[in-house]
Amino acid sequence: MAIKIVRVNGPNEIKLDGTLYDLASEHGCSLSALLEEMNPTHPDDKSGLDAFDRQLQRLGIVRTNDPEHGIYAGQGKLFFQSNLPESRILFPEYINRRINAAMIERGDFLQYIVSEWEYGRMFRSIYLDDTQTQRRSGKRAQGARPKVLKAAWSEKNVKIEDFAIEIQADYDFIQEVQLPILDVILQRAAMTRVVDELGEAVSVILSGDGTGKESTGAYVDKLSDLGIEGNTGVESMTFKSYLKWQAQFYPYKMTAIIGSITDLVDFYTMTTPTDTTYALLTTMLSRAAVGGDPVFAQSPFGAVNLIPFNDTSVLGTDDLIGVDKTFGIIGHRNTGVDLVETDRLIREKWQVIVISNKVGFSNLFRAATRKLDGKA
Repeated sequence: MAIKIVRVNGPNEIKLDGTLYDLASEHGCSLSALLEEMNPTHPDDKSGLDAFDRQLQRLGIVRTNDPEHGIYAGQGKLFFQSNLPESRILFPEYINRRINAAMIERGDFLQYIVSEWEYGRMFRSIYLDDTQTQRRSGKRAQGARPKVLKAAWSEKNVKIEDFAIEIQADYDFIQEVQLPILDVILQRAAMTRVVDELGEAVSVILSGDGTGKESTGAYVDKLSDLGIEGNTGVESMTFKSYLKWQAQFYPYKMTAIIGSITDLVDFYTMTTPTDTTYALLTTMLSRAAVGGDPVFAQSPFGAVNLIPFNDTSVLGTDDLIGVDKTFGIIGHRNTGVDLVETDRLIREKWQVIVISNKVGFSNLFRAATRKLDGKA
């Protein structure tokens, strides 16, 4: 039976020790989530601090510079104060929080292709029965059964991979580095995490997650099927062939395209009509006179985000992937705590910091993801 989380009246009433990570792991949440459950932020609190921030505040750990008010960030040694041993407890969670924040601040490509995220420790894939016939209900005759969309749990669990990052920064370095500089290092680690996770998502889209009917890889469209002959690659795409590819998604809607930078540049610079209504639609509409922002109208099928991905071992040259963000894939993130690494950071001097990152993806509706083979 899980240990009950006890609420307290203020941050000073929480005893910071290693058992908090054990408790967080038992409940399948982060230390930040656990602290917030123990010491919830009041709805009227305007400080912008959550329970973890309040713990930093009470221990005198200043994370950012505020020259205007003469307040400057401290060094990493603030997490290892001999007179405040509980400060060490916060360091592993501080690293995880800063990496997660950096992914949001710098922009995470997955936000354009993942429908929803599921958080926990073990995940089951969803079985969905989605055929061409079932996508249109039609008029139902009197007494006839309605069309059925079958949704059930797959018998198999989602495959979760650990994309751990090793930062070669020893204990003495962390002691002396200022926290804003440490944040920059962690931002670089976040960039690695973004690329790793995007690669795993692309692999699942192309090869499937292996858990059920809808788990097979994306449908494949050939450039030759769209009216382009000669196997000349993405650079030979025309606007007409692009619209034909978008139409293949119906009733889904392509909202993102994944490809190498070279292929995306070729795609983006394709020749577009100059003598049609589309030429007028693609002209920037200025709303400055009424206080609005400039707007670009793109294709008749809607705006599309371009996602660069340069790993040719996963996605070949002259291949593009189209995704309907709402219906394509689901992300799964393990929120459990790596107790071994966490305990080492708290209790020992170290040479490297290993940051665990366990994620997986599963396909939702196969027809909502399509690969364009530009070589065929």
